[in-house]
Amino acid sequence: MLNRMISRMVILFPVITASIFIVGAFAIKLSYSNFDMDVRDISRSDLESNSNEPENYILKGIVPNQDACCGHVDKTPPVVTLVSPANNSYIIPPGGVNINLTITDDNPMEDFLAEQVLFHWSGEQSNKTLSAPYDVLSPTDKGSHVLYVYTLDAAGNWGSVVCYFTVGFPPPFIKLISPTNTSVILLNTTIDLEIADIYSGVNQSLFHWNDATNVTFTAPYDIFLPNEIGTYRLYVYAQNGDGNWSKSMFVFGATDDASSVVIATTTTEPTSTTLGRRTSGFLFIPMVFVFLGSILFIKWKKRR
Repeated sequence: MLNRMISRMVILFPVITASIFIVGAFAIKLSYSNFDMDVRDISRSDLESNSNEPENYILKGIVPNQDACCGHVDKTPPVVTLVSPANNSYIIPPGGVNINLTITDDNPMEDFLAEQVLFHWSGEQSNKTLSAPYDVLSPTDKGSHVLYVYTLDAAGNWGSVVCYFTVGFPPPFIKLISPTNTSVILLNTTIDLEIADIYSGVNQSLFHWNDATNVTFTAPYDIFLPNEIGTYRLYVYAQNGDGNWSKSMFVFGATDDASSVVIATTTTEPTSTTLGRRTSGFLFIPMVFVFLGSILFIKWKKRR
């Protein structure tokens, strides 16, 4: 009876230990993969569609026509495509650039010709008619603008697109100079950053480690890694003269052992292997138990 209990314990111990190890490693990965990128104590305007759309924004109640010859019903709506500038892009003041669109229809049963093309900008209460070559002049007032475009084909199908633009100077760029993102480095190492804005200059720059509060810093934008072993997420924010913010996040492992320093060759998000360099005790101990348990089980089987 005692031998049977011991044999069960020997079998179950490495299985339970391995399960704890797998769940723990997965929890670590989740805790570092789902990081929060929100700016603390910073007000910014988000691009939003108009919540009070007039009824004529999208015309309804149109029934597709049926082909008298073959009974074919065209249910394919036209496709409105934004060519330039890119969606969600900044338009340098004073604005007033052409927003170029194309309109096509994949229906092979007809040579496409738009029956009607309508558009409006956010804040406007009525649509305007648009003709080929389908260029729309952008607004000149600074801020966020949303363009709505609708097109109708001969069968009564409507196609549409919504495009977002900001008239203003793009936010500053944030670049990590050294060390490489996701590297494991010595405590108190200097993190060298570059922050610049070629249009309106850098008005303000902030950073924080993990869940700490924001700290203001200025050129030359050097930050010291915390003087405690662990994994740290560095959040950096920069604002230009127009009030537009940019943000970046970097991850570093901190160690007091020079032999554990690893300079990453890529800038991908850290995996459980990278995090394991600073939590080697946590990862190594379960592996040892699994290994020893397997050996004991093999010897017990041989004696039987």
